[in-house]
Amino acid sequence: MLMDFDEDKYLKALSEINSDEFQERDLLYRNFNLYKETLNWPDNLPPIERSNLIKGTLREKFNSTYKKILKEFEYSLNLKSKTLDLK
Repeated sequence: MLMDFDEDKYLKALSEINSDEFQERDLLYRNFNLYKETLNWPDNLPPIERSNLIKGTLREKFNSTYKKILKEFEYSLNLKSKTLDLK
């Protein structure tokens, strides 16, 4: 099966988890823009899950893994600038 170029960036981000230097906080900040690509985020409103996340794809796996790691932290989302702030 050929991997879609788009899926390659999700594979790269997921592979960081298996790295010897894996740091959850760094992964969250470094891949936040990629995570935002898996969401619908209207201006000045909270992000919404995309309805087209297909179970079993790297994009869906990345989204669910990112959310799982993010829930381990106290955080806030700036709705105006669409940025992440980890406490």
